[in-house]
Amino acid sequence: MLTDKNTLRNMAARFSLVLAPLCLLLGWIVLMLRAGQGPDAGWFVSHALLLIGAVLFVPAVLGLGSWRANNGSLTLDIGAGLVLVGSAALVGQFAMDLAVGSLASDQAEMSAYMRQIASTPGIALPFHLVGPIAFYGGLLVVTTHLWRMKLISRGIGLLVTISIILVGAQAVTGNALLALIGFAGMTAGFAVMTWQPIRPHKSTGSK
Repeated sequence: MLTDKNTLRNMAARFSLVLAPLCLLLGWIVLMLRAGQGPDAGWFVSHALLLIGAVLFVPAVLGLGSWRANNGSLTLDIGAGLVLVGSAALVGQFAMDLAVGSLASDQAEMSAYMRQIASTPGIALPFHLVGPIAFYGGLLVVTTHLWRMKLISRGIGLLVTISIILVGAQAVTGNALLALIGFAGMTAGFAVMTWQPIRPHKSTGSK
């Protein structure tokens, strides 16, 4: 029987697992709609949503302990750790973007600030390269582990995996539509995942 503490943790994890990718999706939609318009309200709304989404992945991943299997839980821990590190980097990235928007007076000035940030290895490397790789790589590890241990269905595992890959492909190709499809797939996949019952641990000493 779950304790009140475990019940609240599970509820928070499920709630966050739906809202986190949804915020990323909504933030990306707003970002696409206001592309090239300078530091307007859309810039702040989009990046605030993206930041909230990154933050919400923390309780979502911490709550995934409820879906652990006895065999191979170290893999899930590694994946979750990567997601947490990546989430921190993404929060920093989006916070810097919000700061740039508040400092710049127009699109040209904002672009100049962005280029300056991108040319600074101490900022660009951890926040724009290593962090996102850790975040989406960790999500892949977590998803494939749950899929392999049959704690989520094959269809949901495949949907989320492909969606994460599409978001990563956007960073390489620059095609914003790929990320839009990817975030939508992640939102749908994680939402369905929350409806699946949590399988309880089986005692290794029981028959």
